[in-house]
Amino acid sequence: MDALKIFLNARHWQLFLIYVSLTAVSIVASGAVGDDEGSMVTLVFSLFLLLFQITWIFAIGLGMYNRIPENLRTGSGYFTFSYAFTILASAGIIYYISDDASINDYDITPLFILVPVLIFTAWSILYIMYFSTTMLVTAERGRKITTSDLFPWILAMVYFPVGVWMIQPKVNAVIDLKDMTAEGLS
Repeated sequence: MDALKIFLNARHWQLFLIYVSLTAVSIVASGAVGDDEGSMVTLVFSLFLLLFQITWIFAIGLGMYNRIPENLRTGSGYFTFSYAFTILASAGIIYYISDDASINDYDITPLFILVPVLIFTAWSILYIMYFSTTMLVTAERGRKITTSDLFPWILAMVYFPVGVWMIQPKVNAVIDLKDMTAEGLS
């Protein structure tokens, strides 16, 4: 949990700067090597960017889940499973692509595995965003919320580099408010 606190306590500009820096390094590194190695470098950096973004969203979900009252919480098991599945499936897909595996005209067997994994990974990412947004808005408002309350914040998570400027200040405000409340009660 301590590693996730780094994401929760970071400021929006710090997260944005890390993301943009990783993207810039990816572009420079893929251009500095040959075509074959460049595409592999791009894939590896894409995995790092996905890991960074999904871990940030996961940290929000878990951090806010621990800050809301018991009666407003929902189960977090599927949320944790979705996070683990997304990371493992993404790594597996990158490995599969990097292993020079190609689908020829006669063998479509990999598609029967790859397509369902990709679809479930996409679903898992959407669920991680939904759960984290639900926990954030619930922690902020302190009451049960409706789905319409979530739409702008889910959209902000989808457009991560821009959305971080809207979401992270809310995360920081909730954390600061809960910390001040906890200090006042002590």
